[in-house]
Order: sequence, then C-alpha cells, then structure tokens
Amino acid sequence: MAKLLINLLVVLAVNTIVAFACGYFYATETNRQKHGKANKPY
Repeated sequence: MAKLLINLLVVLAVNTIVAFACGYFYATETNRQKHGKANKPY
C-alpha cells in the first residue's frame, strides 16, 4: 500500500513539473512572437 502511495506521489510530481515546463516555454514563445522575434529557444 505504501509503495502504491509513493508511486502516486512520484507521478503527481512528474506531471506538475512537466506542466510547469510546458507552461513556461509556451509563455516565453508567445512573448517572443508578440515582440516580432519568433526564433526558437534552442
């Protein structure tokens, strides 16, 4: 039971990090397009 709970917490943490990273990159991309420089960050 404890193992299942730990797995659930890990999945939640990973999902949160991925969502935050996607939101951050999306925000920087839209800002860049607004300022007329639509070049990729990589």
